[in-house]
Amino acid sequence: MEKKNNKYTALLNVMKRELRRLVSRPLYLFCMVIAPLFCYIFFTTLMDSGLPYRHARRRGGPGHDRHFTPIGA
Repeated sequence: MEKKNNKYTALLNVMKRELRRLVSRPLYLFCMVIAPLFCYIFFTTLMDSGLPYRHARRRGGPGHDRHFTPIGA
């Protein structure tokens, strides 16, 4: 039983040490926590209504006949 507690204590000490390192450097904190959280929130709200698409409108002439075709269609 003591061996198990020893493992958890060691793990807890490592977690405390790494958390102190993370908080002590603002760039670390920004790159590891704040930026990914911002990207997650930004892209989930951006794609809330589904994938964006353009309406297929033909205007004629060279180069104007391209339109968006979803993958798998």
